[in-house]
Amino acid sequence: MRTSRIGITLAALTIACSGEEGPCDSYRFSDGLYGYCVRSISVNMPTMSKAGEACSMPSAASEAECRSAWMDIHVGRTGDSRADLLQFCRSDDCRMLVLDLQPADDLLRQLEDCELAGRYSADCMGHARQRWFLAKPTAEELRRVSLRAGPFGREISEWVGEAIRCGTAGDCSSTPQPDLCIAAAKGALGPGSCGSSVPNGSGESVPPGTSAPWSFISRPSPDKE
Repeated sequence: MRTSRIGITLAALTIACSGEEGPCDSYRFSDGLYGYCVRSISVNMPTMSKAGEACSMPSAASEAECRSAWMDIHVGRTGDSRADLLQFCRSDDCRMLVLDLQPADDLLRQLEDCELAGRYSADCMGHARQRWFLAKPTAEELRRVSLRAGPFGREISEWVGEAIRCGTAGDCSSTPQPDLCIAAAKGALGPGSCGSSVPNGSGESVPPGTSAPWSFISRPSPDKE
């Protein structure tokens, strides 16, 4: 008879509360069961340091998954700094959670940090763009990001142009790629979204098990023939 996962969780928590060591040791015969048992206990740890200790496992992948599970529940609730939360993570999924739920106030800083999200970096940048438009950037903000665009010259040039098209006063003279900015301002690159939805190609994949943080995004409806 196969042991249910609920039974594993209850048994592990009962042993853990009794003060005995190694509450999950009896499941070491299976990496999957052992990892699930450890995660079931670790997600209840009140602090990041305790969670890090509890998630310690021989398998780097299992430990990364455990830390991500804890972050999914506790991010934004513990008072830990954004930098410490990112350092705690061991996977792209975990870092994406931190970057999306505790984004930097500065668009350019967020874009730099989005590179930490690995396979979700495009999604992270797309969400940063979304938040920036919804905050209704001023002409001063358009000029600031244009002059400090750094490696994100193409993105900033296009986004500034779209902001101008959507009603923000300003011009493209300070952008790294003025021609691209002007094209976006004229709508030549497509209708854009003015922040109401995520444009095609900005990245829309969602880390597994973490759908809620992305629920505010309005997906474009398929074109009707």
